[in-house]
Formats: sequence, structure tokens, C-alpha cells
Amino acid sequence: MVVIGAMASGAAADPGASSTPAAVATSAPATPSRLATEGLATEGLARDAAVIVEMAAATGVRETFPVRVTFLGWTTDHGAVYRSLVCDPDELGGRAPSCDLETCVVRPTVGGSPPAPDCRVDATVTLGEAGAVPTVRAIVLEGRADVATFGALTRGTRVAASVAQLAVEGMSLRFTVPSFSAPPVILVASTIAVDYGDEKHGVDRVVMARSQRSPDKACIASVGVASHFGRYESVSGYYPVPFGVVICRAGI
Repeated sequence: MVVIGAMASGAAADPGASSTPAAVATSAPATPSRLATEGLATEGLARDAAVIVEMAAATGVRETFPVRVTFLGWTTDHGAVYRSLVCDPDELGGRAPSCDLETCVVRPTVGGSPPAPDCRVDATVTLGEAGAVPTVRAIVLEGRADVATFGALTRGTRVAASVAQLAVEGMSLRFTVPSFSAPPVILVASTIAVDYGDEKHGVDRVVMARSQRSPDKACIASVGVASHFGRYESVSGYYPVPFGVVICRAGI
């Protein structure tokens, strides 16, 4: 993990390409080659690392705080692996302006409650603090090592927003796959701050999302970043929240 400064504490949706739900494959997908896996693991990594370096080296007021999510591939047990780049101006004042680059896997939802993603920190930077600026090479090496911990990956196929449906209702973020006849999954639930006049906290909008169907057609995943409204002591504001979810057909 590349760390500069303090350690982090843990756009509309991209419609992708339309596709029609298919039956579950009867045979297991071929074992991914080493070269294919490495290609998925490094997709967009140097680009994201360059953003971290640029943000860490910049002086003065930063006008933009990039967020980006890259869907890297699928594990053999239907885990969706993705990389999230989140730069946050820290409107609430709980940390400081920062950038975090993480590689995560999220496993299939069981029983209606989605599991928390399992993440590795590729790099974390607290902006404006003195210290050495990380190199792109160091971040890329860390990112490659982190994604390797999830095993071999295979590429899925992109699906349309109508197939993998993300919706914000009452400041809660919901995910639904209508073709699977599975109940909606609540990714981020809204809350009420009773100490502040019953102020409602939760998701304002989806900033970015990427959705894929697994290679064997059995599961669909959506990963992205949502804008969340909340409060830190007396200050309220918005901050980015990465998310990931996988829903599979019954019996998987």
C-alpha cells in the first residue's frame, strides 16, 4: 500500500451495451490465461496512478476531485473485481482533502443482504500535507500485487441500465435485476439524524456506475460511486461512497 499523509478509513450510470438475458451455461468457463488475467488487472491502473500523483503534487486550490471506477473482471466463484479512484474535497471536515485508490472484490448477495466489498488499498494520499509524492510505478506495482490476491479473472459482458437497475429512492440506493426475479437489494440505506431535527442522510445520486454479466451468464454486478449527504458534528455536506453488488440467478 502506498501511503502519503494520513491513512484513509475504510454522471449518470453507464448504460453499456444492450443484451438479452441468456440461460445459465452448462459448462464452466475456460481457465483464464496468465496474460489475459494480467491485462485485466492493469486496465486503467497507470491512468489512475497518474491522477493520484498529479493530485498529490499539485499546490494551491484544487478545482476538481476525480472519481472513477473500473470493472476489472470476475473471479471463478462469481466475485466482481473492480478498482475505485475517489478524490474527496472533504466538505464535512472530518479528514482533509484526499485521494484513495482501492482494488476490491464483492461476492454474490445471499439472503437479500449484500456483503461488504473486500478491498485492498493501492494508494492513499492526504492532499496538502508535506511528504514525498508517490511514483506512478510504485502505485502500479502495488495495484498489480493487490489484484493478484483475488486470483485469476475473466472478462464479463457489459449490460444496459435496464438490465442492472440502480435507483435512488428516499435517499436509499437500490439495485434490481428484473430478469432474475430476485428482490431488490438495498446497497446504502438512508438514516435519520434525530439530534439535528430529524435530518435525513443518504444517497443523493449515482455519480458513476459500471455493470457486467458474468462469463457464465449466472450473475450480474454493478460497481460505482454514489454521492452521499451526511453530517460531521455541526457541518453537513456531500461525500463520495464507492459501492459494489452482485446478484445471481436462483441456485447459484
